[in-house]
Amino acid sequence: MGNSRDLFKFIGLAALGIAALVGVIFVTKITLDKIRNKAKKVPGAETAELIKERLTSGNYRVVTNVFGNKKELLDTQTWEGKELDYKLEAEFGRKNKIEIKL
Repeated sequence: MGNSRDLFKFIGLAALGIAALVGVIFVTKITLDKIRNKAKKVPGAETAELIKERLTSGNYRVVTNVFGNKKELLDTQTWEGKELDYKLEAEFGRKNKIEIKL
């Protein structure tokens, strides 16, 4: 891995691999409230890292990595849907990766 682009690809693929093991939640609209509420149910959850991907089908995939207070990965959740709600779009802005407090 010679540069940050390779590292980002590796992290993205690792997250998607974990998501494949965990399963995907399919919804018509992916909402910030649904993501936050499900992540809060993970025991010890403090923050969540959200990674957004636009699929060739036009749908969105959002991988949610839930972390505890020592930054340990506690859970991974994957959401797939046709659109993002306005709150989630506002949180992401022009970014594909964000962190939220739970």
